[in-house]
Amino acid sequence: MKGQLTILIMLLVGTLVLSVASTFTASSKVWQASWMEITTGSEPVGRATHSAVWDSQSNQMIVFGGHYTSSLGSSGIGLKDTWMYNSENKIWTQGANAPMTRGEHTAVWDTDGNQMIIHGGESVYGSYQYYQDTWVYSPTTDTWTQKANGPCVRAWAPGVWDPTHAQMIIFGGYYRPSNNGLRDTWVYVPTTDTWTAKADGPAARWAHMAVWDTQNNEMLIFGGVSQSGWFTDTWAYNPAQDQWDQRADMPSILAQASAVWNPIDDVVVVFGGEHLEGSSNVPTDETWIYDPSLDVWTVLDPDPHPYPTGWLQAVHVWDTETHQMLVFGGVEETAPNHYTNKLWSLTLGVAPITVSINIEPRTLNIFSCGNWITTYIELPEGYDVNNIDVSTIMLNDTISAELYPTEVGDYDSDGVPDLMVKFSRAEVINYIQNAIPLESKFVEATLTITGSITDGPSFIGTDVIKAIWKDPKMH
Repeated sequence: MKGQLTILIMLLVGTLVLSVASTFTASSKVWQASWMEITTGSEPVGRATHSAVWDSQSNQMIVFGGHYTSSLGSSGIGLKDTWMYNSENKIWTQGANAPMTRGEHTAVWDTDGNQMIIHGGESVYGSYQYYQDTWVYSPTTDTWTQKANGPCVRAWAPGVWDPTHAQMIIFGGYYRPSNNGLRDTWVYVPTTDTWTAKADGPAARWAHMAVWDTQNNEMLIFGGVSQSGWFTDTWAYNPAQDQWDQRADMPSILAQASAVWNPIDDVVVVFGGEHLEGSSNVPTDETWIYDPSLDVWTVLDPDPHPYPTGWLQAVHVWDTETHQMLVFGGVEETAPNHYTNKLWSLTLGVAPITVSINIEPRTLNIFSCGNWITTYIELPEGYDVNNIDVSTIMLNDTISAELYPTEVGDYDSDGVPDLMVKFSRAEVINYIQNAIPLESKFVEATLTITGSITDGPSFIGTDVIKAIWKDPKMH
């Protein structure tokens, strides 16, 4: 980073953990996450300052360029190779080389043209040969084609693809002629091969992160560095209004990380990079979640820490086939010469919340009369039973709750509202008869209730009742 970001690699002694699962809480959501290393035996050479996009047409990750070195801190060797990774069969395939080596560039996937667009960057890390050119790579034809130059030479300027307006958006970056950051916003439209200036953004910076928020149709940027220091701020750029608006700050001072948009949960996932500890830049293994709907940042910080460890300058994509984040390459504290070619996946999801369940009658006579089994659902603090979607409520994943009658009350008189729903008595009895061996007159039946909260998480709860088997032949 030309003296502005000194990469300090801290070697830790310990055993490498290849798969770690963890759970953490983000505001009203409880997340489940699991890291796993993917080994194929055909990985490209280890690298950093490269790029990656998700090819939504062929369902593959495309990795391009970057650099590697024989020793940390040297200028390094530039790369211009193109690789495709297919997560279904776990195979890497090499494509056509680009015309020139390049790292620290912008890369996005054009969903309309089914092509990767790259812009700017540096020839070789530390070479001071910067670019303002634009290229597209077509995986269909395995060809590179040059397009119109951008406004100026720049590097470390992340970009996003805006599918609503079929354009690439870039903000900021490092400008070598003045040895400083930029705060300009530009859009590139492939169909017209034109660049257009937009409203200037927040403070000038580079090595920040950017994603496209598909829910709000805006670009989110956060973190980064400049001559004047590090940033923790989060900003949203709305291209329809050509307007920037500030969001909640990141709790961590972070740069050289990578971020993806998780379309399943509509959140941003950020991993790695380096953060500021005192006056030192330290590689981090933190994973952050930003929820735009809540404007909340939350860190996944289990004990022990998840691996990969201490990564920066890695690339991330969201694999829409396997619904997970893929992380490849970068500077890693445990890798030889610190440049890694490891590939990791992060599976992320919202875990169901646990609820309190009371089922009546407490003792069920299999041969007795009646129409209903009544269930009372009590949610934990922070949730409203009025928001429960009754149509999603199931008993043991087999029996649906009746849509009527329902009632909100306080069955157990504890001051916490609960929702009353009913299940068909005949269906519950039939389930117990088929699922539980009735070897005596009395059996215990564990019944599990599941469901969802509208615009919220799913829930699960259990209760145990007694079932009386009064067969006239039994004495």
